[in-house]
Amino acid sequence: VQDVMASRVYAIAAKDLKIREQRQDGARTTGTLATGGLCYILADGDKDWIFVESGNARGFVKRTELTMGAKADSIVSEKGEKNLTLADVKVKPEENKACYYTFTSVQEASQEAKTRESMVNFALQFLGNPYVWGGTSLTNGADCSGFVQSVYAHFGISLPRTSYEQRTAGDEISYAEAQPGDLAFFGDSLGAVTHVGILWEQGRIIHASGKVRVDKIDHHGIFNEDLKRYTHTLKVVKQIF
Repeated sequence: VQDVMASRVYAIAAKDLKIREQRQDGARTTGTLATGGLCYILADGDKDWIFVESGNARGFVKRTELTMGAKADSIVSEKGEKNLTLADVKVKPEENKACYYTFTSVQEASQEAKTRESMVNFALQFLGNPYVWGGTSLTNGADCSGFVQSVYAHFGISLPRTSYEQRTAGDEISYAEAQPGDLAFFGDSLGAVTHVGILWEQGRIIHASGKVRVDKIDHHGIFNEDLKRYTHTLKVVKQIF
């Protein structure tokens, strides 16, 4: 589990610049920052394209377009951090794939928390879509692990294909410690993993079983309100990010 609160490493826009969704000119602009505006370096500070955050805009900026190091620190000290301009957002954070390049953030509401909320909301869009054995399509049909794999992939997180393989990813936590976006794995009496779903709020799970659906869950397993019985026995909860 990562520490998601980033230390403040300042950078100042040396010119009017565009924050990009990918490390290349011509990539989608996720935000714009005026000359003298403030951003924070979150990753790749030693590379040609640096990953930054400025307000709710996140993405990549060319090193040559930034003033960094002691000079940037001096500007912030002289003018005051709160007096410096932040970026104008051009792509909503939940639609910006660069948001998930790192879960660190200088903001109190961490990027991890935002990602968890966005992931659940994204998964809920597909409620009622068909269950298809061996499928990975969120629209045309997926099985339980295909659904999980494709939802996570949308946020730039790679998972193995089957629930049995996915079980090996991440860190094991207790059900009581689970947060939205964590994965719950279910199995048979022999202990084999046979099903997986995405935890939502406490007591709810989004999973593909017959169709993409939301059911109740507790430390025993999934309770199907249509059938009025438990359909899957909880084996383990894993935190992937």
